Amino acid sequence: MIKQSIYTLLIMLLASIAVKAQVPLVENVSISVSARVVSESPVELTTLSNMIVVGGNNGGEEIYISPISSANAGLMQVKGTPGSQARITYIMSEVLSEASGQGSINIKYEMSGNPERVQSSSKLIDTGETILNFGADGLYFLWVGGHIDLSNTTGGKFVGQFTLEIDYI
Repeated sequence: MIKQSIYTLLIMLLASIAVKAQVPLVENVSISVSARVVSESPVELTTLSNMIVVGGNNGGEEIYISPISSANAGLMQVKGTPGSQARITYIMSEVLSEASGQGSINIKYEMSGNPERVQSSSKLIDTGETILNFGADGLYFLWVGGHIDLSNTTGGKFVGQFTLEIDYI
């Protein structure tokens, strides 16, 4: 197989955690997902919804967002050449550090995909790589969720990067 070209899509994750004034308890986490294509390509990536993370009132909690069944999963639409195939890879885990160095959030990403915008029938991409088949309309949908570990933070602003690579095959 010959790779026609490699496209790297960077998705910036911005996470902020609200904390109560006197008690260092995590109330919620908001992760915004945006995308930027870094090379000229026939691939378009659009963020349709951000991942929504709602924490409990205790630090040390792990939150799970299923990319197959959770309404809180992020949703992206990939538009490519109709009927074509591409290999998609992504970084499966990341540590987001708080800007002042006071804590971190560990994320183990999970992603699922489907050529139709039907989350419940999407297939889990649990190895960090899969072959996707663009539908007749050239669309493919990706849902992003995962395990979010809040045990090493009491609040702050977190910035990270989620790298997604698409290779036409």
